[in-house]
Order: sequence, then C-alpha cells, then structure tokens
Amino acid sequence: MAAAVAVAGVLVVSIGAYAAGGLPRRFAPLMSNHDATADYERIGPELGRLVGGGTVRSGGEIGVLAYSCDCAIVDLFDDRGAVGPAITEREAHLGALGRALVDVNFRFFDFGDRPIVTDYALVRGDPPPGALAHWTLTSPWAGTQQLYLVRGNGSGA
Repeated sequence: MAAAVAVAGVLVVSIGAYAAGGLPRRFAPLMSNHDATADYERIGPELGRLVGGGTVRSGGEIGVLAYSCDCAIVDLFDDRGAVGPAITEREAHLGALGRALVDVNFRFFDFGDRPIVTDYALVRGDPPPGALAHWTLTSPWAGTQQLYLVRGNGSGA
C-alpha cells in the first residue's frame, strides 16, 4: 500500500512539473533542438523559395526544416564525404587517447569519398559577408542564435 501511495505521489508531482510551463509546450522538457518545430515550419518555405532547386548544407538541424522547405538539405547523416573532414577536425581537438579511440572506431571508414557540392549553406554565428537571408533561432538548450543562408558550402572556401 505504501508503494502505491509513493508511486501515485511521484506521478502527481511529475504531471504537475510537466504542466507548470503551460500546455501545449513550445519545447519538450528534454531536447537539443536549436529552435521550435513551429519556427522551422515557418522558416522552411522561405528557405525553399530562396534556394529553388539548389542543394543546401545543413546548419546543424535538418528534419522539419527540410520537410517544410521542400528542398534538398544535406548533413553528415546523408553525406559520407563530409564525415572524413569532420573526423579529422574533431581529432585536432582531442588528446592522444581520444585520437586513438577515434582511429579505432573509424579504422575501416573510407576517407576517399568527396563531400557533396552544395549551392548554399546554413551557418550559425556572426553575420557572414554576403548572407542571403537571416533567421533568429531560440531554444532553452541552445539559447538565442543567428542562422544565415550563404552561397556555397559555408566553409568560407
């Protein structure tokens, strides 16, 4: 009986804590997105009009944005050629043990694939020269950030 009361108490407290921020919630209690789904649904069609049939390098998130823009957005999950440079860049910031673990993990990875050439890129941070569009992203996890659409792959190269 005491266990049932304890479980009921935890359930009531959990529901209260979940609903305290108001319902429906703009953000899930635990999430790592840079903006709300509704904002990506608003940004997507605008992005699609700007890029037309062009391919866009992701600015870190792809899901709802790609769905709502009806355009081609690529990131590390669908561009194997971009993974090799990302691994190399990550290893540059690791110590000897970290590099050894990454080397073991990617021992059979084919570093010969070339990244997909993109027409545009979404980049976060300071305003890049020649930005074609700009959006403000806000979330509890990432805070407020600026997202820019630029021509090319966004690497500055």
